[in-house]
Amino acid sequence: SLGVKLVFALELLIIADLLRTIVSQSLDDMLIVGALVVIRTIISYFLNQEIEQVSAAIARTRENEIA
Repeated sequence: SLGVKLVFALELLIIADLLRTIVSQSLDDMLIVGALVVIRTIISYFLNQEIEQVSAAIARTRENEIA
């Protein structure tokens, strides 16, 4: 649950940076935002992978406890 909220927050930050860049239209700002988007996208990807692995591990543990 916390991980999903973190991923959502990262996506909102990406959108906010893109909107700020559209308004400012400076090359330096665009490069910085581009770098931030790449970094946040990578973090989101790995965070999603971690969430899926933990969820699968929890499901396996629950199945083993029932059996």
